Formats: sequence, C-alpha cells, structure tokens
Amino acid sequence: MNVGTYATTIQARVMREREAIEDAYDSYSDSTLFWSFIDLQHSSNFRLVRGAKAGYVRAETFFSLVRAVIAPCNDITLLKEIGDEVLLCCPSFRPLFEAVLLVDQAASQLGGAFGSDQFPFAVRASIGFGAAKRLGAARRTGEDFVATAIDELARITAEKSGSNIKISKAAFDPSEAIADEYKNVVTIGTPRPVASGKATAHVREIFHHDVTVDRDRLEEFREYFSPWRKALLDGVRRHS
Repeated sequence: MNVGTYATTIQARVMREREAIEDAYDSYSDSTLFWSFIDLQHSSNFRLVRGAKAGYVRAETFFSLVRAVIAPCNDITLLKEIGDEVLLCCPSFRPLFEAVLLVDQAASQLGGAFGSDQFPFAVRASIGFGAAKRLGAARRTGEDFVATAIDELARITAEKSGSNIKISKAAFDPSEAIADEYKNVVTIGTPRPVASGKATAHVREIFHHDVTVDRDRLEEFREYFSPWRKALLDGVRRHS
C-alpha cells in the first residue's frame, strides 16, 4: 500500500466519524462558569538555561502550589495542568479571585524566602466568564470544556503588556460589587482591549481589566476571606 492509498483510507475513517462528532457536540450540556488560567512565566527560557529536570521540578512545584491554594474550596475545579499552566473553573467569582491573589502572593513569598534561584516564580493569571460545552468523557480522558470564553481568556492571559493579573469584562461586570470589597489591597483599572498583533487583527476586540496588587497592604486581605478560607485559617490557628 503506497502512502496516498494509506492516507485515503485514513481520510475515509475520519469522515465516517465526523458526523458522530457533530451529533455528540450538539448533545453535550452547557455550563456557565467563571474560568481562570494561571501560568508560570518564562518556562521555555528557564528549561533552556537550567535543563529539563530543573524545568520539571519548577513546574511540578508550581502545580503543587496551586493545588494547595484551592484545596480548601470544593467549588473550584482544577480542569487541566497544561505544560506550565492550569485551567480552573468555579460557579462564583470570589473563590477564583482569592485563589489567583493567593497563588501570586505565595509565589512571591517563596522567591523572597528561598531566593530566585530555587523558586524563580513569576505568574500571570486571568479570570473570565461564559458558557461552555461540557465535553463527554467518551471521547476525552476526564472532564473537558470548549468555549469562546475560554479561548478569549487564553488571549487575555498571553498579553504581555499591563498587569500580570487580568479580569475579563465579562467576568468583572457581574462581580464588580465583590471586587470592590478588595479595594484596600488591589487596584482594578478601567476596561481596555487586548492588544492586537498581525495574527489577531481580524479577531473581535476582547476587553479586560488590569489588576494591580498592593503587597504592602495585602495583610489586610485576610479580613475579606470568604467563609471557606476563614475556616482554613481558624483551623491553622487552633493547631498552632
């Protein structure tokens, strides 16, 4: 069998499955949730300079950090660990917002306590909101989602300019009152579009807010913890 014949055989198999794939998509349920990407920055350069093992240890330590932050909250689901990035989802804004700030702060403190050579952490994160298709496990290993809202959030996360923490306009608008509770420790800018390059010039504009954290006042953040986070802190205090 030559290569052309072999490719034609594969093509026929793919086309037979295409109709079933289309029908499956229509049958999947919709889930409207808040989404968050948290990304460990400069991973490729780190591996090139320090080697694959050091890169692996750095990434796995980052994943451990994220899991520790979200562990007390049953509402937050860790959907994916992708290379050096995690995708989280939650039915409400507050837990994700707190989780993002705590991951950022913990990464900063690790670097300060042990030095940037051992913990060279710099994270960037984003929060979005929207409906997504919950994909069936029959064709995927584990739960997965596909949505324009997630694609837009990936673009926001990847933007190089502005703050390392961003909130999409879609996530911020229904959550403005909650975000306002944190005004003593964060500054949330006015909405602005993702910068467009040649590859994104024909994509519709996506607006988001930059978030700037005042680390000197972050100690006050404990006053705004939601109940699940307070319960964790109370437990730590009782056993300390």
